[in-house]
Amino acid sequence: MKKILIILFLPILLSSCYYTNVVVEALVSSMYFSIENNEYNGVFYLTSSLEISKSEGGGEKGSSEVAKSKSNSLFELVTKVESSTALDINFRHVSTVIFHESFLEKKYIEEFVELIKKQYNFDFNFYVFVTKEKADDLYSLQNPDKVSMLNSILCNPTEEKIFYPLCKELHFIEFCREYFDPHFTVKIPVLSLVELWNIEGEEKKSVRVDGVCYNADKNFIYYEKNNESMSLLVDNKDYSISINNKLMYLNHYTVKIKRRKSLKIYLKVRNIYDDKELLKNIEDGYKLVLVELYNKEIDVLNIKNINYRYKKNYTFDDIEVIVKEK
Repeated sequence: MKKILIILFLPILLSSCYYTNVVVEALVSSMYFSIENNEYNGVFYLTSSLEISKSEGGGEKGSSEVAKSKSNSLFELVTKVESSTALDINFRHVSTVIFHESFLEKKYIEEFVELIKKQYNFDFNFYVFVTKEKADDLYSLQNPDKVSMLNSILCNPTEEKIFYPLCKELHFIEFCREYFDPHFTVKIPVLSLVELWNIEGEEKKSVRVDGVCYNADKNFIYYEKNNESMSLLVDNKDYSISINNKLMYLNHYTVKIKRRKSLKIYLKVRNIYDDKELLKNIEDGYKLVLVELYNKEIDVLNIKNINYRYKKNYTFDDIEVIVKEK
């Protein structure tokens, strides 16, 4: 009889032990780095395993907190985080790393890359962003129904392509590959806070990609969205856009570059029923953005990389834009 009781209660005892271990572990979901008064500042958004289970299964939100650290060394800044909370820290689940504009200097970026390479408790599987916003504002954003932060772009950056209307998401490995290649222009999504929701009669801000930070020759150049035509630079499944004050819906829009005698750029869109005016507006909008960026010496098409890889001598004057219906 005793053996039967032990067998019956064993699953309950084991599940209780596992539950305790899950709750006390904190996962670092997002990291934010800035420089203030020549000192490194780090903010780490920690979510308990309990919050993950609640956000996936519904119900009340679990516990979470923000750990902050300051130091004269980036390595020391990260290691000090473990002593800033009573929870056991796990860095292997970082989804996003956010660089404040003050961190955008060659020495800081390359020191961060060295940190990730040498720290055994970091995985490389996260996405890179830039912002002008303060960390406290980013990590305290609210959405309707108080949806968990885990469902936002800060902790789940690949959930929806609509998050990225101006450039595609940037994985850390891709960032490193392009950053250390002198022929590449890196395109880093810029996070901004915008007032979208009214919660309990009070305006609340949400976070979205509202610009691109271009890196050329180790110089970082902000380009915030100031016209709808910037969305024409990247593929989008479906979205609405205003070009020349005309609202248009683009379905399965794609951008393809082909190397011929000229550098042909094919812009294709589905189900426009041979709308000549729409095709012309897309072409004009795309060319407008290219001229604007190249006037600022931003090689958004990575022509330098194409020339280097394929032994070509293309210039901006060799670009030919062709708009077609799929």
